[in-house]
Amino acid sequence: MNPVKITQDVVEEIKSRLDIVDIASERIGLKKTGSNYKGLCPFHSEKTPSFIVNPDKQIFHCFGCHVGGDVISFVEKMENITFYEAVIKLADIAGVKLPTVETSYEEKKLQDRKQQLLDINILARDHYISRLKMPDNKAQKYASLRGISEETLKTFSIGYAPEEWDSLAILLTKKGISLGNAVSLGLVKETNGKYYDTFRDRLMFPILNHRGDVVAFGGRILEAKEDSPKYINSRESDLYKK
Repeated sequence: MNPVKITQDVVEEIKSRLDIVDIASERIGLKKTGSNYKGLCPFHSEKTPSFIVNPDKQIFHCFGCHVGGDVISFVEKMENITFYEAVIKLADIAGVKLPTVETSYEEKKLQDRKQQLLDINILARDHYISRLKMPDNKAQKYASLRGISEETLKTFSIGYAPEEWDSLAILLTKKGISLGNAVSLGLVKETNGKYYDTFRDRLMFPILNHRGDVVAFGGRILEAKEDSPKYINSRESDLYKK
């Protein structure tokens, strides 16, 4: 899919088709007060409502934290996404078709590579989750001792990298995945033509970007060892910048 081109005309058309009151009301509770709508601000903690939405001007403003803007900036801040992503999201709601930009061959190659890397991280995440779910798993016992509930494990997709030297490398090979790409992600290491897993005997935490993509991992060792750090993260890659 080619990237979309966002112009000021497109932005204005989207805003003209939407009512900020409707968009805000789907996310926070608002009550009509005179010509405006009022509610508790979603951007800071408060007990007395100071968040105002003005339907005539199609803007919002909080008199507590002084955050304000239009419908696009509201969705940006509310969902912690970029302006570009907010426009795409609201264009879909408003029924506005966004013009696309032709992608060059090199850009297409870069997009394809990033998607391949993301797919590898998804396979790794699912592998770690499946290993955590195995019966009589010491990682489960460790998580329980640390007060991590089943719900928390599921919500944050926490998994377990087993003690075996190459369980993930073997899985990726069976899936026809390039181990070179896995090395570039920091999931696998290579020595003298042999591949072995970077993360072993660790509780695994996926690291997500603002879109929710798995871009890296953090691993917490279960048993202290002199030659192993307590925490390690994935190396920097095309997906992950520390």
